Amino acid sequence: MLTEARAVALFVLFTLIGAYSLHREAQILTVCNGDCEYQTLSQALFAAPDGGTIFLKSGHYEETNLIIEKNIKILGQGSHKVYIRSSSTTSTLIQVRGANRIQLENLTLIGGLTGIELLDQSRALIRNARLVNHVRGIALASDAQAMLERNEWRQVACAIWTATKGLSLHGRNNLIVTQNQGKEICGAIGTLPLGFKS
Repeated sequence: MLTEARAVALFVLFTLIGAYSLHREAQILTVCNGDCEYQTLSQALFAAPDGGTIFLKSGHYEETNLIIEKNIKILGQGSHKVYIRSSSTTSTLIQVRGANRIQLENLTLIGGLTGIELLDQSRALIRNARLVNHVRGIALASDAQAMLERNEWRQVACAIWTATKGLSLHGRNNLIVTQNQGKEICGAIGTLPLGFKS
């Protein structure tokens, strides 16, 4: 039989577990074209806490020059279900600044001068993404680092652009289909790292 002290201790424990679960759920912000708290990725990025997660449901989203200056995960429902299109042909669609870490998965980025630009000491894990119709699919500058897994580039003039020779770029099982006379890699280095493509 439970003593009063044990009952109180169990009540406090379950209350704390419940509060922690609610706190964790609150860290995931959902974006959709319908009845969600957020209808655009830019709204969710503004509201998300450092270290938070944004989940994009199936749909088409139009964005321009999304600047990320926090640690964040952006997860789509699937690269053939979530489409983020740039509303500008002369700007970067997603730019990461500072010493921040991002994780980007399961979505398609379309249009814009650059799909994803990593600056400063930013770190990125980009997985199961499609980059379509960019001049530069992914651009890395300064001390930025990227791990690229199972991504696909299509209709890009330059799949990966680099500003420095000493960048840290790792990848596996990626597919690059350039447009016309396009290149797989441009800028300071001329060849992709070993094992980058499947």
